[in-house]
Amino acid sequence: DGDPKQLPAFRRFQVQYLAVYLTVMLADWLQGTNMYTLYQSYNMDIGALFLTGFSSAAVFGTFTGLYVDTWGRRLGCIVFCVLEIIINALEHIPHF
Repeated sequence: DGDPKQLPAFRRFQVQYLAVYLTVMLADWLQGTNMYTLYQSYNMDIGALFLTGFSSAAVFGTFTGLYVDTWGRRLGCIVFCVLEIIINALEHIPHF
């Protein structure tokens, strides 16, 4: 199977990964109700917004991975975090 000495290290990695992943998924899930209320207060078509988001993820996600593999996952994560901060900040500006 593998080197028995590496098994505990891999298990620690799995636990750390799952802890971070579940925390992020919980935060995203909790944010969903807030975003629904925010979009509704702007009189937006919420279904169209979610359809646009999922469609763009399907289109851009197909080739974004190629760039991340080329430039590195660390840089990809940093770019994602910076864009996410900008997007979340802009969501709190009315009529933007």
